[in-house]
Amino acid sequence: MLSLSVGVLTPLHADDKLDHYRIENIVARGGMASLFRAVDLRTGCTVAIKVPHPEMECDPVFFDRFQREAEVGGKWIIPAS
Repeated sequence: MLSLSVGVLTPLHADDKLDHYRIENIVARGGMASLFRAVDLRTGCTVAIKVPHPEMECDPVFFDRFQREAEVGGKWIIPAS
C-alpha cells in the first residue's frame, strides 16, 4: 500500500490522476484517510493508495503515524486479485 500525503483538497474520483497513478475507485473511507484502488501508470500494476483527509495533514502526531505506516506499507508486495 502506498500512502501519500499530498495536500489533496479536492475529492478524488475514478480516472483522476495523482502523480503517476490513475484512480480507479474508492475502496474505503475512514475518519482520518481514504483508501483508493489505482493503477501505476509506469508499471501497469494495481496499487492501493491511502490519502489523508486535508484536516489530518496539519496534525503532527497523525503525520508521524502516517509516515511510519507509509514506510511499512511500502515494503509490502501483495498481488492484487
